[in-house]
Amino acid sequence: MLQEELITIKKSMYTRSTSSTTILLLIIVIVAAIVVIIYLRNKGVKLFKTKTKDETMFEEAALIRGIPKSTVNVLLETIKFVPIKSPVLLFSSKNNFETYLIKTIIALRSQNNVIGKEELERMKNVIFGLLSNLDSYFKDSKKNVSSRDIQTGKKVRIYIKDMGYFFTEVIATLDKGFVIKKPVIAKEPRSWKLPVTVYFWRENDAGYSFESFIEDEVNESLIQGLFIRHSDNLLRYQKRQYIRKQCKFYATYSLIEIILDSEGKKKMKVVPPEYDGTIFDIGGGGFAMEVGTKLPVKRLIKINLFIGRQNVKAVAEIIRYEISPNNKFYMHCRFAKIPVIDQNIIYEFVYSRLIK
Repeated sequence: MLQEELITIKKSMYTRSTSSTTILLLIIVIVAAIVVIIYLRNKGVKLFKTKTKDETMFEEAALIRGIPKSTVNVLLETIKFVPIKSPVLLFSSKNNFETYLIKTIIALRSQNNVIGKEELERMKNVIFGLLSNLDSYFKDSKKNVSSRDIQTGKKVRIYIKDMGYFFTEVIATLDKGFVIKKPVIAKEPRSWKLPVTVYFWRENDAGYSFESFIEDEVNESLIQGLFIRHSDNLLRYQKRQYIRKQCKFYATYSLIEIILDSEGKKKMKVVPPEYDGTIFDIGGGGFAMEVGTKLPVKRLIKINLFIGRQNVKAVAEIIRYEISPNNKFYMHCRFAKIPVIDQNIIYEFVYSRLIK
């Protein structure tokens, strides 16, 4: 009988002890939750986000334009940095939305002490990506562009029937036309007075082409090349996902091999020797470089260059080659792997005239 009473007393004590422990743990959890909530509120973080009417209209207008949901979510995070008067008007034209994106990039620059660096670079990268691809969301936008927009030093691609495609450079612009460097051809025609199709990329815009005629061969002391008449009848198209900008950056690069490590996982290995070249055209998705050595197409390379004092390193894939006017090669590459911060450095350069 005594033994049964002792067992009952022990059970009672254990139950009270367990209950006390549970209550204590519950109190600790509640206190911790309150501390976290207060901390996040002080940081300006909303735990339960409720969209305002403007935010809802902003989201709906963006989705109608075809902007992905994940991208729209990032845009909604940046609204607090750039006030919006009318979400509907914002998406009514390419110019309105482009202006808003530029203001957002400028506003994000001043948020280093508010947003973590990694998160800040992620936001900027999304906004830059939108800037680069505006044409796909505003297909109804039109620009009045003429071949007179082509400036001296511009790289252009030309097509001459029965002779093929050539990359060359504009060396002089005149009222009635422009002069290009004579393409490097094994056997020159008896006369250069031939029909020609000219292709060029307009900075921060898109690609254009037009039909014209090579009117004469220029052989003066200061200018030697081919004179092509201007045209206002241009065909506009956009094949690149990323807008590019002309430049002149010295770069080094090496081939990459894919090998298996000791655990059987794929790994990139840089293979000597190191080559060099001059990048003359660059954007967030790739670049074009004049080189002296022709490496296999579709191979990966590790590229290293400086934009100002900022070092950019990336892995790129060789897409194609063309012969340059200097009897070298234009190597066209697409980025296969590039850190967000390095891609943003390129974007900053591409949009430097707009984002000051």
